[in-house]
Amino acid sequence: MKKSVSYNIRMKARLLAALCLFFTPSLGAEDGKALGRKALGVVVAHLADADSEVREKALRVMGATGNRGALSTLRKSLSDPDKHVRIAAAEALWQLGDSSGLRTVNAIINDKPAQGAIVNSPLVELKMI
Repeated sequence: MKKSVSYNIRMKARLLAALCLFFTPSLGAEDGKALGRKALGVVVAHLADADSEVREKALRVMGATGNRGALSTLRKSLSDPDKHVRIAAAEALWQLGDSSGLRTVNAIINDKPAQGAIVNSPLVELKMI
């Protein structure tokens, strides 16, 4: 079930705020670490969201941080049911210097939709006559 547009905007705004916390250089070392941990917690919490767009955005944020500690989490996301989330996970892995997502991207590229016999509906048959 899709969430409302306002929910998606709110989630994306939170993820953007978390990304900004990762890159705040003006804080002291301890304050920066605490904010970084808090931001990472926000991002990781969104990886379990039911909305695939939120999961995808969270993975993109994780890749942009440059935190190699996220590699195992990103690898787990390569098996997500949504192909856009899997692509985001592979891209994030690539940004962190890990090419393990390439196999997943190739599988998505080479995935062919199921094809059966083409059967025209009666309406289409009438239009052809």
